[in-house]
Amino acid sequence: MADKITITDHWLKPKYYPAIVITSDMAAPGAQIGDFVRHSRDIRLVGTKKQQNDYLTKRMDEDNWEIKDSWNFDREDNPEKFDELIKIYNDRGGKILHVNLILQ
Repeated sequence: MADKITITDHWLKPKYYPAIVITSDMAAPGAQIGDFVRHSRDIRLVGTKKQQNDYLTKRMDEDNWEIKDSWNFDREDNPEKFDELIKIYNDRGGKILHVNLILQ
């Protein structure tokens, strides 16, 4: 029996990423001013529990992701979107599907 495909939403903790701006100030040509940009993101993962756990573990190790909250996206919430995501997952040959969410 194949593993059950699930869809899970994750709210990631905001991170500050370095951004460098080079000043055009004539008093200090070529000086760099360090600044940080804040990014917050919500993601949706489609795959088996093992695929999702492996993917999140890799991202936590390599990109320092931290999860603030997670919840299941059930078919009852939005049947058309659920079926569309499952179809995309299957069309990709069963590879984990990562969707960046833009919440309005």
